[in-house]
Amino acid sequence: MIDVVFFSVAGNQEIPEITELFERWNNSEIVPKVYKDALKYTLDIVREGGHYPAKEYYDMYFQDSGQYYASVVELQHYAKIVDDYFERAYIQEEITKTLNTAKSADELKAELSALLENSMEQSVDEDDKPILYSETVETPHGEGLTTGIQPVDQLTNGFQPGTVATIAGFTGHGKTQATISIIFRNAKKGKKCVYLSLEMPKEQVWMMFQARWLYEVHNLSVTSTDLIQRKLTKEMLAKVKSLEPQYLEEFASNIIICDSSVLPKGISKSSAVWVLLYKSWERKLKGLDLVAHDHIGQYDRLFPDEGNNIIKMITDATVNFQTKAGNRVVSLFACQCNRDGLKRATKRNGVYDVTAISDLNEVERASAYIVFLYTPEDKAISQETVVTLAKHRLGTTLSEPTPVAFVPSVSIVGSTVEQITYTDDLSSLGEEFGDFGDGGDFSSGDLDI
Repeated sequence: MIDVVFFSVAGNQEIPEITELFERWNNSEIVPKVYKDALKYTLDIVREGGHYPAKEYYDMYFQDSGQYYASVVELQHYAKIVDDYFERAYIQEEITKTLNTAKSADELKAELSALLENSMEQSVDEDDKPILYSETVETPHGEGLTTGIQPVDQLTNGFQPGTVATIAGFTGHGKTQATISIIFRNAKKGKKCVYLSLEMPKEQVWMMFQARWLYEVHNLSVTSTDLIQRKLTKEMLAKVKSLEPQYLEEFASNIIICDSSVLPKGISKSSAVWVLLYKSWERKLKGLDLVAHDHIGQYDRLFPDEGNNIIKMITDATVNFQTKAGNRVVSLFACQCNRDGLKRATKRNGVYDVTAISDLNEVERASAYIVFLYTPEDKAISQETVVTLAKHRLGTTLSEPTPVAFVPSVSIVGSTVEQITYTDDLSSLGEEFGDFGDGGDFSSGDLDI
């Protein structure tokens, strides 16, 4: 922990911000004693010579992990991680003591309350200082998560970490496939993604990802329907099985797919419950960049009248949660448009208004981005949809309907256009838009998802 900071500055001239950290840690009651002698000696050397002890001194007490930070901002960010670790360890130790010494339930509650109050006072530090761009530009952060819809990506520079984004559309207009495609393209880049499937079985979602990967990476004409219905020939099965180790290592290990069974009680009452979920996913994936909820309206069916509260808690967790590396996550909602919204959009050549998703009005309020997909019936065969960016809290919207053609050779994994069905947003997931491939050129109307 603190030894990483020691080795990062060993032998260097004094850095006032780092010396201030050492002084604070030296005076703190929650910093373990193992660091105290080194902290005191370091401060003595700084006062005498204006520099930090040489690396050889720290080698006598700590094992060099090889982890170093070169800038003040990186060290300050790491110091927050250290502070959080020490505070959690301190609270855990004090809770154990309290449990062992309290003689009654009332005494236990009183002592725990005092402990938490004292902990909250100690945690008030530099968080209220002004934040400067020159500092944030050096702070570790995640890149925006691109959608593959080029005009949207150009305006947003990708969905930014710490925000909520919504992909909305009527039944069969492609919102689930767009969500899956966003996860696919980002997981392929190494981003860590969670897909909460609130209606469709996990196995079917996994088959869609594997079919997409087989097509994109190895050009195998295998559909998700082939995998779901077990239609592969013996030769193709052997080929798929031979590629699965690579699929697991390079792609599938970046994704968790789960259903509503993972949701604990209290998800509508406290954002801390969601933060705990995020932490568990982060531990398994060794990072966390994106959590997708498909379909977000299902929360109100699974937990009657609690849908808006759940969205509030998800939003709060999205804004406040940080991974151990200091990155924030994007929450992605796939949201069903209501029928009245579809009627209005039809009259406006595919332009939706945000009241089309007002069934859960917290979705609109929470979202920094709202992307609508509209596929007119006469364009179903040609796979041409219309995209609008109706809300962009950080910049310009895309209010004009932008037609985008789904190239059959890319978007339909091993299938033909005639096989697409639009009757049901869930039953046709393997075929309604197929999987949106990479490499499209928007200037010619292709969708680069």
